Amino acid sequence: MWGRSPGSVHRWTPAPAARKVRTRTGRRSRDFKGSSIYGNPDAGAHEVHGAIRDLWQRMGWELSFLRCPVSDEMVHPNQSQQQVPGRACDSAPRSRPRSAPQHPTLIAGGHYGRAHDGRPDLLGPLCHGVIGKDGGVYMVGNGRTNHAGRGDGDVLRAVIDERPLPRGNEQNTDGNARVYGFECESLGDGIHPWPEDQLKAIDKAAAAICRTYGWHAGSVIGHLEWQLGKIDPKGFTVDSMRARIARRLAAT
Repeated sequence: MWGRSPGSVHRWTPAPAARKVRTRTGRRSRDFKGSSIYGNPDAGAHEVHGAIRDLWQRMGWELSFLRCPVSDEMVHPNQSQQQVPGRACDSAPRSRPRSAPQHPTLIAGGHYGRAHDGRPDLLGPLCHGVIGKDGGVYMVGNGRTNHAGRGDGDVLRAVIDERPLPRGNEQNTDGNARVYGFECESLGDGIHPWPEDQLKAIDKAAAAICRTYGWHAGSVIGHLEWQLGKIDPKGFTVDSMRARIARRLAAT
């Protein structure tokens, strides 16, 4: 659900059927038919409507972690976005996300705050979950997270069809909005060991997602199969992990 990208500002003229003026958390807001305007003393007044407003309402308005908008809506070819403090909320459809759990990371010793908070150059969450050496799966994000980056649309279509993957040669598709992602605790050098408890947790997490959606092991990909220049995972092959996942799905 989260990301940051350029786009054109879309200004919406709300229907004149204002119901009332109300105050939430000390900020002024006015509700219209299908839209709301928030007054933020730091960022000014901004309007929320459509799918983004529906999300806002389900999450509890600005009482949720979304807080108040700090921009007007920006329109992109396949979605609309609106900035909230530190990130963006978007209206992109969530049809057929896919599972890509193998992302070795430099997180070590169980300190997973960075996966949630992000880095100075990249907003968090950086994945949906972190899979530790101890076999624990630590959930740190939901919706859209900044973990997959841009990959080849031909690869995505092959994943959806669960057929052999072509070699990607473009970066024309946003994987963050379409792929589940798990970071796996490792130095990523191909030498740092992968304990059996961790490998089992990887295949159980991926199998659980596949089972939920009725997918097979062909819906699981590694980062190096999705994005140009990536080398992870190192220390085991994605084919060997897909084989483990296929055995687990066949046994249940």
